[in-house]
Amino acid sequence: FIFILLLLPSAFYSQNWQPLGSGTNGQVSALTVYNGELIAGGSFTTAGGVPANNIAKWNGTSWSPLGQGIIGNVKALIVYNNELIAGGHFFTAGGGGANCIAKWNGSVWSPLGSGMNYYVTSFSVHNSDLVAGGFFTIAGGIPASAIARWNGSSWSAYGNGLPYIVNGVASINDSLFLGGNFYQTYRNTGKWTGVEWVPIAGGCNGAVHCMIKFGSDLIAGGVFSGAGSSVVNCIARWNGSSWSPIGSGMNQYINCLTATDSFLIAGGIFTTAGGTPANRIAKWKNTWQAMGEGFNNEVFALTVYAGEVIAGGQFTRSGTTDISFIGRFSELTPVNPVSSNIPEKFCLHQNYPNPFNPLTKIKFDLPGKNYTMLKIMDAAGREINTVISGELNPGTYEILWGSESYSSGIYFVKIISGSFTDTKKMILLK
Repeated sequence: FIFILLLLPSAFYSQNWQPLGSGTNGQVSALTVYNGELIAGGSFTTAGGVPANNIAKWNGTSWSPLGQGIIGNVKALIVYNNELIAGGHFFTAGGGGANCIAKWNGSVWSPLGSGMNYYVTSFSVHNSDLVAGGFFTIAGGIPASAIARWNGSSWSAYGNGLPYIVNGVASINDSLFLGGNFYQTYRNTGKWTGVEWVPIAGGCNGAVHCMIKFGSDLIAGGVFSGAGSSVVNCIARWNGSSWSPIGSGMNQYINCLTATDSFLIAGGIFTTAGGTPANRIAKWKNTWQAMGEGFNNEVFALTVYAGEVIAGGQFTRSGTTDISFIGRFSELTPVNPVSSNIPEKFCLHQNYPNPFNPLTKIKFDLPGKNYTMLKIMDAAGREINTVISGELNPGTYEILWGSESYSSGIYFVKIISGSFTDTKKMILLK
């Protein structure tokens, strides 16, 4: 993610939601990143115009299928033990039997034991186990009500489980939490004590659709107006001892959550967040903010890929832009000249420091007014960030770039300004 050093007034450049190729031909319900590629699952038969049965991968430029795909609805995705795990309401994956859960090793699909007797909605990894939540009563041939764990070879239950549907699972430190539709006794939330499930500080008065760790807190989203003793609107924060609202929340329900280094991001059916218009998606950093023009229909899945927020759902447009069920959002930050002196020639300076951790300065000179793009690429030449995209006045510019979330390795910064192009090598060393 991008950090910019602001020095003098200048223009603000922002990018709204954009499609990923031609998208899919049906709803996207689950997203994750596996082996450097974006994975989308849902209810579709093509991705980018290519046949893909309910699951597909995006490499930054094009879509492709994952083998024969999955016959049925994909509702959840996660990476576990270097394999992609898909859950949902299906009984066939890669042409073979797989009961509501399957794994992809990069070339073939295979089942996880005998799977579940009904659908899977959510995943987490806790204490080296894969945790699956959903609407089932059997996992691996044994009783397991709505929640079960896979240790890499077999399924086991968590106590007596929960009485109805688990929609979201989150692991924070040594604790496992879940939310769903099971009001009686648990009030739609649960924390595993090691022996049994107990409600989280009084729980929520309506269904919980999703849970996520944000900082050191647990965030729950759904269709509720109360959490513990607090009045909340569809989203709440639990700090380990009590629930509290996040701003004034949303006017309608939340389906999904994700987070960047700086922002908590929520997607759903809502049209306002914190009292501000926000069409089905919004971000939180001290206040709720809209993300571009949002979408014309429901958001079901969120993740972060190549420095951009990715949203999947039932939508087909963002404002006047056609976006078929999956879109990307890259917010480009203001950039300002550090000097009013006009340089004599174009120049992309070597970043400093180099190697760096986690931030480095990138400096460049523009002798004339030009549409300028500054991009960051990984060692394979894949674009991971567009830092600048807009018309800049003559001057010398300097930005800070980097993030705790990037891994050690070689990166490249590339500038394109008019006919001028240059690239510099950068090394992130942690």
